[in-house]
Amino acid sequence: MTSLATTAANASTADDLARERCGVSVKDGHAVIYNHCAENWVVIQIDRWLGDNYTKCVGPGITTIGTIFSVRDAWYDGRLCRPGS
Repeated sequence: MTSLATTAANASTADDLARERCGVSVKDGHAVIYNHCAENWVVIQIDRWLGDNYTKCVGPGITTIGTIFSVRDAWYDGRLCRPGS
């Protein structure tokens, strides 16, 4: 499995990666973001290095979900949600 830290290191710049990709990426070398490119709200799974994994409801655009020291990966889990849920 490729870690987010490796992904960030291989990108030309973390900001370029964040602008161009939908899904999870690293911004400013340490912030883990999820860029949801559709117009709906979805549930994402967040895989943490330590502690319990969890889900989060995210809307269109960029949501900061942690740092490279706390979040290992994140992905859309196939469910829709409502803001605030």
